[in-house]
Amino acid sequence: MFDATQFAGQETGSVDRSPIPEGNYTAKMTAFERRQMKSGNGEMLNAEFTVEVGSAARKCWHNFNMTHTNPKTVEIAFQQMGNLCIAAGHNSIQDPWNPVELIDKPVGVYITVNERGYNEIKAFKTPETSSTDAANKLYGGQPPAQSAPPAPNTDDEIPF
Repeated sequence: MFDATQFAGQETGSVDRSPIPEGNYTAKMTAFERRQMKSGNGEMLNAEFTVEVGSAARKCWHNFNMTHTNPKTVEIAFQQMGNLCIAAGHNSIQDPWNPVELIDKPVGVYITVNERGYNEIKAFKTPETSSTDAANKLYGGQPPAQSAPPAPNTDDEIPF
């Protein structure tokens, strides 16, 4: 038998449920689920992401509207899925409804807070882990070559 009086009113821990502040973060897809849309207009892939926010890990979700009565909605979903795949280092995956290849792969995300106070992932991109990595990408893995200083001019126009 479960005695609710033993547990009622006890603090379950301090979980931060405030929105993640708008900005760029590194995240990993940790779960996904195929769902029917409440509107009945199609199906979506609901993806759960664990986002690194300072020293804490927070959750954020993104819906890919993979089937819909509006073709533009489907096009946007596949563009977003393509951006996620590229950001995770995959040019292709076997099944967009079952993107197991993307689980636990670090990706860069841009997160906003909508008018209801919930987070939305607006963009997926390759994560920038450090300025050295960014410089390596910019210069193709090699630092820019330093030009040699000009040779000193030894001709001082003196005839001897």
